[in-house]
Amino acid sequence: MSASIVSIHIASESGGPLVQLGEASLVPGKGIIGDRNFRQEGARPDRQITLVEEEKVAEFNRESGLDMRADQTRRNLVTRGVDLNRLVGKRFRVGETLLEGKDLCQPCAGLGALHANEFFTQAQVVKGMVDRGGLRASIIEGGTVRPGDAISVED
Repeated sequence: MSASIVSIHIASESGGPLVQLGEASLVPGKGIIGDRNFRQEGARPDRQITLVEEEKVAEFNRESGLDMRADQTRRNLVTRGVDLNRLVGKRFRVGETLLEGKDLCQPCAGLGALHANEFFTQAQVVKGMVDRGGLRASIIEGGTVRPGDAISVED
């Protein structure tokens, strides 16, 4: 199976509703146009774009009995077929863009609160998603990305 983008999501403000996009414009050093972390003056390298693996969320669901969708992790790109944890410190192509993995995007209390229920606590959600929460990356070369775009690691 080839690695690819499943879906693209942004929120215009912190905690705001996610909007699914058919394509997104990535600007080097600034982020995704329209996203809460986009900064015209330049965004922190670890805040420009986030990614999460559809498979890691499914694994969490099998273990927890919950039914979290990958987009509900509030990451920008949902991926399939790539081990994002191995991309920390590496450059990789997403469609026509070039990204660089900065650090793991570990789960926070907010994610735990969104998915906790009477059987699975906030802390259990956070603990269960450790090392499954995705990747923070910087945008080295910008462009447009779309669902279905290939993901490949640079040599």
